[in-house]
Amino acid sequence: MAKILALRLAVILCHARRPIELPKWTLRAVRAGYELRLAGDWLGRHPLTQFLLEEEAAQWEKVGLRLGIRPL
Repeated sequence: MAKILALRLAVILCHARRPIELPKWTLRAVRAGYELRLAGDWLGRHPLTQFLLEEEAAQWEKVGLRLGIRPL
């Protein structure tokens, strides 16, 4: 599952197809899922990416895994 998540996150973070400066982030396995932490101010400046990450979290929820997205 971790490899699938890594690939899906890569697609989301590169959706604009232009160079961007990625934020500091961490990803860790937690009970029943994963926790992604990103610099909160970065998400505020990239609302489409925030929306896509929230949609991704909803998809993981459908298969019984949690993807928490929190500020770093």
